[in-house]
Amino acid sequence: MRCPECGAEVRDEQAVFCARCGHPLADPQGAVTGSIESDDSRTTELGSTSDLAAGREGASDRRPAAATDEASESAKGDPGNSAPALLQHAAFPVRDLLGSVARSLRTGGWGEATVAALIAFAGLLLVGLVLLLGAKMEFPDLGAGANPLKVLTWVVMIGLTVLGAPLNLGDVTASAFPLGALLAAGLFIIWAARNSLRGRDAYTRGRRAAEAAKIGLPFGFVCWLAAVLFRHDLGETVVSVGAASALLLGALWGAVFGALGGLQTQESLRTSVGYSMGRIRSRSISIYEGILGAIVMLGTMTVLCAIALLLWIIISLARGAPGPGFTIGDAFAGIIYLAAFIPNLLVTIAALSMGAPIQAGAQVTVRGGSIGALQEFSVFQWGDSGAAWFALLLLLIPLVSCALGGFSARRSTAATSATFEVLGSAASTFAVVLGSLAVLARARLGAGLVRQRGFALVEPDAVAVTFLALLWAAAAGWVGWKLAGSQRPHTVDERGRGGA
Repeated sequence: MRCPECGAEVRDEQAVFCARCGHPLADPQGAVTGSIESDDSRTTELGSTSDLAAGREGASDRRPAAATDEASESAKGDPGNSAPALLQHAAFPVRDLLGSVARSLRTGGWGEATVAALIAFAGLLLVGLVLLLGAKMEFPDLGAGANPLKVLTWVVMIGLTVLGAPLNLGDVTASAFPLGALLAAGLFIIWAARNSLRGRDAYTRGRRAAEAAKIGLPFGFVCWLAAVLFRHDLGETVVSVGAASALLLGALWGAVFGALGGLQTQESLRTSVGYSMGRIRSRSISIYEGILGAIVMLGTMTVLCAIALLLWIIISLARGAPGPGFTIGDAFAGIIYLAAFIPNLLVTIAALSMGAPIQAGAQVTVRGGSIGALQEFSVFQWGDSGAAWFALLLLLIPLVSCALGGFSARRSTAATSATFEVLGSAASTFAVVLGSLAVLARARLGAGLVRQRGFALVEPDAVAVTFLALLWAAAAGWVGWKLAGSQRPHTVDERGRGGA
């Protein structure tokens, strides 16, 4: 049989408790009842049960009285003797509480979650170390003569900023969300969470995700503790990471990536996604096919934005950028930054291609207020001189992507007359995903990736991205839907209605 709590196999069929987690396997009430019945049978052999019960009753009446009298005499004789007795009785709940906490850590999976959180935090530090090496390559004098403790402090602080926690330089606050670096740290969390569930094969899909998501709480606590302990004193300025943000964001990302790791203990991520899509299809075929159309839109846009980014790099290099001061260290730093921020760059290009404005500059937050110049760019307004003519070619990215998504949805759907339902769900999914990514796409780029040397802010307008994505997906998706309809004959969908 198996333990209902941890799923471990129990070979002893008469075992009362699980050898691994201590969970009761049999009914304790039945065991106690059987013990009482056997005691009563032995008592009947020795003498009358009623006489023995009477004797017990008399003894019970005498013992409390005697104990009360002794306690009263002790209290009257030496009042100070009551204090140790009170402390002794008060220690029992504390001891029991600590024992209950220890048992819950052993049997509730929190011990494994804590170990997994420590492993995941080590992976986060590795990501921070790589980013620190990139900064060192761009600025060779950075941290010259620093001892290992200071280097570790910078690694910890940079690792925490990967989660989105703000970096405080005295009264100045700066933040960024390197989505590529966050994904790399998330892979460590997924791996640690997946390994923490070994031996729990009997768990269901939801139970695995919930158990693995427990890593978020200890991971957030470790991030908070690191933010409190690791600070860099520069004399009049103290460099630190927001402890509250580190706690909340650490717990959030730890739970999200941990749940993904729990789902991969017995099946791949593709299988889990297929299972979720199958449940959506069983409820609404129109929403299911709309989501598939949105996946085509997003996939095509990602490829086209990557091509545009590659062309921008090639053209910039051909025109002599980034300049004579660009060294081999800057080149390696640029590769590291590009890997850390490439999802941010792709979202920024997608926002530009749809006509959404992009803000770029050296803005920071000082005592709660934003200072520093920001310049707004879009395909319709590119600085003071306006956009170059070839910037308008970016408009082809959402046009082709959304039209292909609508074309694919029309060709694969059985509900050909449900145009509004399919395209509506496709446009909504497309807009929500891009809008959410635009919220997280705030980046600070350096090593010549932007015009200013250093770490300049680049941030798309998330509200405009969401609104324009909805319009592009609806309009261009409808065009693709009609183009696909003109290439196939009149059909009747599964609802029995005619389709165009």
